[in-house]
Amino acid sequence: MDSQTTNGDVRHGLAGAPDGVVARRRSGLGASTFRHPTRASSLVLIAFDLAALAASVLLFRWTLARGLPFCSLLLIVLLVKGHYRTRMSRDIAGDFQALFSSLAAISFLVIVVIGLAGIVPPRPMTVVSASAGVVMMLLASRWAAYRVLMLSRRRGHFRSRAIVVGTGSVAREIGVEFAKRKEYGVDIVGYVAVDAMSAECSLPGPVIGNVDNITKLSRITNSDRVIVTVGQGENERVLNALRQLPVPGISLYVMPQVFGMGLAVDPMSSDRARGYALVRLAESSHPVIGLRFKRLFDMTIAALALLALSPVMLATALAIKVTSRGPIVFRQVRIGRFGLPFELLKFRSMAVNDDSDSAWTPNASEAQLTSIGRFLRWSSIDELPQIWNIFRGDMSLVGPRPERPVFVDEFSASVPGYVHRHRLPVGLTGLAQVRGLRGDTPMDERVKMDNLYIDQWSFFRDLRLIGQTVWAILRQGAYAEAHVDVEAALAAVEGSEQVVFDLVGREDGGRSRQ
Repeated sequence: MDSQTTNGDVRHGLAGAPDGVVARRRSGLGASTFRHPTRASSLVLIAFDLAALAASVLLFRWTLARGLPFCSLLLIVLLVKGHYRTRMSRDIAGDFQALFSSLAAISFLVIVVIGLAGIVPPRPMTVVSASAGVVMMLLASRWAAYRVLMLSRRRGHFRSRAIVVGTGSVAREIGVEFAKRKEYGVDIVGYVAVDAMSAECSLPGPVIGNVDNITKLSRITNSDRVIVTVGQGENERVLNALRQLPVPGISLYVMPQVFGMGLAVDPMSSDRARGYALVRLAESSHPVIGLRFKRLFDMTIAALALLALSPVMLATALAIKVTSRGPIVFRQVRIGRFGLPFELLKFRSMAVNDDSDSAWTPNASEAQLTSIGRFLRWSSIDELPQIWNIFRGDMSLVGPRPERPVFVDEFSASVPGYVHRHRLPVGLTGLAQVRGLRGDTPMDERVKMDNLYIDQWSFFRDLRLIGQTVWAILRQGAYAEAHVDVEAALAAVEGSEQVVFDLVGREDGGRSRQ
């Protein structure tokens, strides 16, 4: 071990790392004087675009009432479409395409609004010349901004820290490229092995850990980028590890398997290094502001539902008390987000059972259900007390259904992907329930639907699932029947004999006989 390498460097996975990386890690500083170099780079682009738009307003002698709305709308569109995401490489051609399409859409919208308002529209040549002038000014500002960023990166500013997933020849090429071309603004702090803790070939940096610990490694090394090299993105082990990665501040780049096929990728969502396409994924499908809005929505709807459904809940409580002995509300410990336990509430629909915490009973038998319990289960009224769980923050309206601790331990060990379903708050309903996956249905299918919901979460998807849940209740199992039909057809295909024949060979053989 090098004399300059301390025990702390070994503990943090930095033994053997370049001296500059270790020194910055010891001092607690990143590779830039900025806390978030990618955000700082984006601010540089925005500042240059603001200057270009201000110059355009002065050049074309627009009034403030005309120029300010147009420029503000253009900036908003560029922000929403992700045009200010920091790029490693300069792509003026891609910027031209993006700027031209955005400006054309805004110009068309302005002309339509002017026409509807009864205002005399500007002459077509005026619109064309102004649009062309704005595009040229913005392209000039982008060139200047990229120039400033690249010069700054070479001097050690606006630099990002990256982990490379993979230890093969492509990972080596990427590492050497970033090390020699400082204008990319990326410092590779280490490589992550997928299987064994070893490298497939010689690398320009250390192997700092296994992909299973990618989240911890990104935190320990203070990295803000993870680059998945070609072929690793399809590895099931890598996918499971990356599911834990999306946190604010970390950008994930994936190198497509089909990089050599000449297929085009979106220039605004991809980057290039040594000719390889690096497709940038969203930093997180669970943005903080989105989850806060989800929580606010849950509290509002839960409060309104408690008020509106209080007569129904009171009548249900009286019916349970009259028809059977035992408590009105059934309380049971369930596991919520991040594996934290909470007490779930339900109207009791079964006879008192001391083994309810350890006996797996997805579907209660007729003997277990009380007389009123059959109706409560059929109508889902037994779930209404969970509205209080939602208001309290234990649950959400939409999310994976919570399970008991003993079964969480069991299924986590036996069902692939089960541990990943606790990344979002558990819910009253969800994609699995809408698809009819409740009760005595395959757990792996439920887990697949839960993770699919979490991976593709959006607030509008929640609204859609709430509407589908209401429709499913009204139709009483229509979605479940459709799912059963699909699963039956899938089982029939799996059990059938596969027909195989070489169609091209037949065609070529037929031609040769002619």
